[in-house]
Amino acid sequence: MFRKLCSTVTSFLVAALASMLFVPASGAANVSVSVTTKITGAQLVQDCSHGANSEGWQVSMSIKVKNASEGTATFQDTEFWAKYSSPSAGSNQIDNDVTVVDSGGFVAGTQLAQGETKTFGPTVGVSLPCDTQSGDMFAALHLVGNDKQYSDGNTFIGGNTPVPSGAAGVISAAVLLSAAAFLAQRVGRRRPGVLKEISRS
Repeated sequence: MFRKLCSTVTSFLVAALASMLFVPASGAANVSVSVTTKITGAQLVQDCSHGANSEGWQVSMSIKVKNASEGTATFQDTEFWAKYSSPSAGSNQIDNDVTVVDSGGFVAGTQLAQGETKTFGPTVGVSLPCDTQSGDMFAALHLVGNDKQYSDGNTFIGGNTPVPSGAAGVISAAVLLSAAAFLAQRVGRRRPGVLKEISRS
């Protein structure tokens, strides 16, 4: 009887000790965020003239981070990288040598309350090969209490053409509309002549 009682007590103590050892640290459970990155501007600040072997880009972003945690989420670190493709370097190359021109508040130590969403506006610089055909810029972060990296990216170079921003985008759209209208007028004027030639035959 005594032995059975001792065995029961021992089992209980072992189970209790195991549960204490495997309880997650306070604030580390269910810590997560969502990250959405948009490109708001891309400017070619250095071209490949005068013997340069790379082109310099300055990229502006809008990064929306939403706290999906049960408590406060704290940024442990933040980083940026570019993914690009070029005939000389190959496809889907990664460039981690990104210079932060303006953090826009996207820095380590930033805190978001439960359910809070914040938008950051950093500007970064990167150098890419002269024959770069496409490029994406990514923003990423780690949270205190979570080893997972949260990241998202978007395109700032496509087909050797930068993403237009601000007034430049409006002007580009206006030019395209004007060109389309001009072509429509030219085609409209030529249609009667084509019809007459067909009727003659």
